[in-house]
Amino acid sequence: MKKAATATAGTEVMKSAVAVQRRVTEQEGAAATTLMQDAYRQLEEMIVTHQLAPGSMWSEGALANLTGFGRTPVREALKRLES
Repeated sequence: MKKAATATAGTEVMKSAVAVQRRVTEQEGAAATTLMQDAYRQLEEMIVTHQLAPGSMWSEGALANLTGFGRTPVREALKRLES
């Protein structure tokens, strides 16, 4: 009987750990989306106000340094701006 109770308790602990990991992953995904959205808004504003000159060439790294965002949010924002 004790083995069955221990196995059940172990299963519950595993389910709880999986649920916690799922919430952390969802929060990280939400944070990444927010960074991309913020980078998108900032780049869009810089284009509209001609802070980024039409036809000028910028690397992801240079835009990341200019905006203060990482390269991944900038890359995702650029993809969105291109579409």
